[in-house]
Amino acid sequence: MLLGLIASSCGGGSSKTVNTVMAPAITTQPANQTVQTGQAATFTVAATGTAPLSYQWQKNGAAVAGATSASYTTPTTTSGDNGSQFNVVVSNSAQAVTSSNAVLTVTTGGSAPTITTQPASATVTAGQTAIFTVVASGTAPLSYQWSKNGSAIPGAALASYTTPATAALDNGSQFQVTVSNSVGNATSNPATLNVNSPTTSMNVLTYHNDSARSGQNLNETVLTPQNVNSSSFGKLFSVFVDGHVHTQPLYLANVTIPGGSVHNIVYVATEHDSVYAFDADAPGAAGLPLWKVSFISPASGVTTLTTADVSCTAIQPEVGITGTPVIDPATGTLYVVARTKENGTFVQRLHALDVTTGAEKFGGPVLIQASVAGTGAGTVAGTVNFDPQLENQRAALFLQNGLVYIGWASLCDVTPFHGWLMAYDSQTLKQAGVLNTTPNGTDGGIWASGSGPAGDGSLLFVATGNGSFQVSSASYGSSILKLSEPTAGVFTILDYFTPNNYSILNAGDIDLGSGGVLLADQPVGSPHEHLLFLCGKQGTLYVVDRDHLGEFNTGIDLVVQSIDGVNPGSWSSPAWWNNTLYLGGSAERPPGDPDALRAFTFDPIAGMLSTTSTSQSAVVFGYPPPTPSISANGATNGIVWAMQESTYQNNTGQAVLYAYDATNLGNLLYSSSQNAARDSAGLSVKFAVPTIANGKVYVPGRNAVTVFGLLP
Repeated sequence: MLLGLIASSCGGGSSKTVNTVMAPAITTQPANQTVQTGQAATFTVAATGTAPLSYQWQKNGAAVAGATSASYTTPTTTSGDNGSQFNVVVSNSAQAVTSSNAVLTVTTGGSAPTITTQPASATVTAGQTAIFTVVASGTAPLSYQWSKNGSAIPGAALASYTTPATAALDNGSQFQVTVSNSVGNATSNPATLNVNSPTTSMNVLTYHNDSARSGQNLNETVLTPQNVNSSSFGKLFSVFVDGHVHTQPLYLANVTIPGGSVHNIVYVATEHDSVYAFDADAPGAAGLPLWKVSFISPASGVTTLTTADVSCTAIQPEVGITGTPVIDPATGTLYVVARTKENGTFVQRLHALDVTTGAEKFGGPVLIQASVAGTGAGTVAGTVNFDPQLENQRAALFLQNGLVYIGWASLCDVTPFHGWLMAYDSQTLKQAGVLNTTPNGTDGGIWASGSGPAGDGSLLFVATGNGSFQVSSASYGSSILKLSEPTAGVFTILDYFTPNNYSILNAGDIDLGSGGVLLADQPVGSPHEHLLFLCGKQGTLYVVDRDHLGEFNTGIDLVVQSIDGVNPGSWSSPAWWNNTLYLGGSAERPPGDPDALRAFTFDPIAGMLSTTSTSQSAVVFGYPPPTPSISANGATNGIVWAMQESTYQNNTGQAVLYAYDATNLGNLLYSSSQNAARDSAGLSVKFAVPTIANGKVYVPGRNAVTVFGLLP
């Protein structure tokens, strides 16, 4: 230590003071530290002395770069750091002193989490809860965070997680958990939540299976990608009917018919104006149905329509029942529209049939008539009347909240025609609402290539074909419409979407509504919770937010996504399974442009489809393109079924049934052409859609329905 001095002059004059500088003294030495591998260690020193004090830490006698504070924290330690000695040199202008050594001990007892038992997928019925559990090892304490579809679930911080009561939109959701400790973390594999409907699950009561027109049967436990092959699967039998079957066969399980016998029943409607009920599992004696009804009586002058009557050969040789019926299982009623020519007068009627006998119910049938005010095509004195000769009932019927919805367009664009939508009370058959899509214009038909209106439980969605578009005149050609249930006989158009290139589409007969709409819901909190998909003749696939359809905007479409050129054109409807959209397409006019069946993957986080197909079939499909159907057991064993119907105009043209692995359309599981002699699918018809239920596949055709399943 340097002392302060006082110096005096010889003559007793003035004195001078020299400042004292205190050398550093360490008052608290660095302490030994013990940490686990992967952790950091902190050493600290306390010292006195005249400021400023400087510090330089050393490790094993070598200065540590940048370690110049009173404390020093090491980098993440490794086992090689065990036994290292740390000290610090404290200095000022007077002196430097060195601390004692502190020893670093690094133990290897700590370990990052390891998941020893992954969460398992769960299957529940809507309204039930599901439990996911993980088992993990690692240095305690372990912490947990569960996520759903990539988003953390607030409060889900235990080794098991119980969901709230599930709903249908939870089906297919992915659950994961991240387990953490001081050393690291580990994320589990995803577990899938499968939510089944609480109703009889195997039924097919409407076109493409459900109100969303998803095309999916998620309760198929018999048919799997492992047993659908030409060795195990093939044609079982055919049932024969009196006309072409353009409708999709419907299926109702466990029906008790008069006499007390119980049957699974497949219902078939024909262009010869007949409806059949067949045992779905075996042909009846001599191939006879359980019951049959006919709506014609040639001896009384009541017949189907000829191609001359409608000035069109798109459906031949006759026109009777074209739109797929719909079944109400609660009342045991099948609703169907039949067209007849009665002593020169053209008639359309709505029938309500008892599913057990075919008898008419609720005072039916009822004559279909309608008129609206307007100045459009075919108007008479300011009124546009429904024309039962020119309006063709091609769209599938739809049942929602006690109302039966029916849509119309034309055949071969024979004018004057309009798009019509009508609603009838399912119990009284009283007309409840009428909409003309172009009352002050023309066309705007509801085509959908066999599909029909879709609904979300309260609202209704339809797409129209080319025709007049002017919102101020209530004309909505080439548009998607969101409709309320009718009130006092009137539908309200709540929202709409019309492509910005409407004029080009309309001039070129490039219908937006040549295909059917598909609805799909996403979990709460998703970028777009309520989606609609549609692809028309242009081959542009639209992804639309049902809460904000986008209306009409020049230059840009205000939709979620539009993907150009996904196919040469869609006269078909998409199907949906496990966040994947399946779509067929081809061009209509010669020389035609066949295309593959394609799959597009949906990203639930971004809320977008892949812009190119993620898998596709090697087989290409000609016109008409296929409307695919899905069979699966929840989120597993998915199979995509599709029909090749390009020979529908050939007198001997055979249909071909295809089955593909839903996870990869490049994997063909089965084709009826692989053993054509055994597995003939029958003569092809336009827009045929197979029905899959309870281990069997029902294929409509000319004067027959062919049934496929596991071979005996």
